[in-house]
Amino acid sequence: MKKITINPVTRIEGHAKISVFVDDRNRVENVFFQATEFRGYEKILLGLPMEEVPRIVSTICGICRGIHFVAALKAVDRVFNAEVSEAAEKIREMLIYSHFIEDHTITLFALGLPDYISPKERDVFGVVKKLGTTAKDIIRKRSYALKIMEILGGKSLHPVAAIPGGWSKRLSEEERERIERYSKELVELGEILVSIVEKEAEKMDKLELNLNFLATSKKGEYNLYDGERVVIDPDGKIVEKFSGEDYEEFIGEKSVEWSYSKLPYLKKLGWKGLQEDKSFYVTGPLARLNVSKIPTSLAREKAERLFEFGKPCKNVIFNHWARAIEVLLCAEKLEELAGDKTVTGSVRGEVKKIGGEGVGVVEAPRGLLIHHYKTDGRGVVKWVNLIVATTQNTPAINIALKKAARKISKGRFSEKTLEAFERVVRAFDPCMSCATHSVSGKIPIEVEIWREGKLIRKVRN
Repeated sequence: MKKITINPVTRIEGHAKISVFVDDRNRVENVFFQATEFRGYEKILLGLPMEEVPRIVSTICGICRGIHFVAALKAVDRVFNAEVSEAAEKIREMLIYSHFIEDHTITLFALGLPDYISPKERDVFGVVKKLGTTAKDIIRKRSYALKIMEILGGKSLHPVAAIPGGWSKRLSEEERERIERYSKELVELGEILVSIVEKEAEKMDKLELNLNFLATSKKGEYNLYDGERVVIDPDGKIVEKFSGEDYEEFIGEKSVEWSYSKLPYLKKLGWKGLQEDKSFYVTGPLARLNVSKIPTSLAREKAERLFEFGKPCKNVIFNHWARAIEVLLCAEKLEELAGDKTVTGSVRGEVKKIGGEGVGVVEAPRGLLIHHYKTDGRGVVKWVNLIVATTQNTPAINIALKKAARKISKGRFSEKTLEAFERVVRAFDPCMSCATHSVSGKIPIEVEIWREGKLIRKVRN
């Protein structure tokens, strides 16, 4: 048996590699997606005052900063038994929607779509060349999402507006009007992205996984900020429903010797090994559209074509398509909230006695995000558990890579498998900082082929 190592994969927050095991006839036996770096934020946060945690955890990732910020802030509310004001909750939702728009746009434009729009170059420059003036419109309109994040969070990168039970700065009427004006541009951005992805969808791989889908839903409707966690099976039947505070009763985490990343699974169905089993689930854009009713008219209309391929749609490569629809959906919701003048109301909530424990759950661009903290009587952090979307998707990524490897060239490993692995990984959009790590938009992948303990060949893209 030979071991082929693809290292590094720079599409998660940190570093990873893919190890492929092939037999003597070059047929794929197994594939492992491995996190190779220990990060340690769960230890870094110990000893900090809980009210400072949102600002600290926003630095976990330069991409996902606003989502970690809001998840931690929701946990802060619970630690301090704080009642959040109506205006503050709406501002938090607006921050999430604007964050989703700018995040999804760069993921599609610079990382996902180059594989299909410019397959020869496979980089953002090829996309710009192909789209021409449309590319300029996309870049310009995306900037409005960043401007909204700066208005709401105090900074466009790492927000600083956290206080228990509210928000540190009230939204002025002039700022509300600006956000409403910007959101109209973002609706147009969503429509542009959906039209582009629809045209490219026929070029995308077909990679269906027989796994569950997990997402947040509020009274059956799509929601990123609040609601209950809903798990549906591949046929669309509800398997589980649970609150954020009860996640430990439903989600288990399995440690494996070959990765620093734990592998989450549904406790009810049990751990049965890393295989295409219904104890695993997919979270993220496609899961959210599969689980919940779409509340906005334009996004609902655009999703109809996606669901011509089935609902639930099981082709995980169509995460790209769902991502574009979410840009439009989030822009519509942002426009709706900005048009509500109550968003300029009081942002201070009542803070009560410190309870000592808090769970904050929101949807991140890549899927469900869980922040869990325990503190002492002074609100100083004593214990932390963070379950990010990429961690929850790791089993599905492993299963998808194995399925893709066996599908290509009738299960025989070749250099074409490199490109297939890239497309699979990009579809899940693991938590990454590629906007700063890779100007070209390419994943630097190196494959080492070993036979009987000897390196016989090395290939790098």
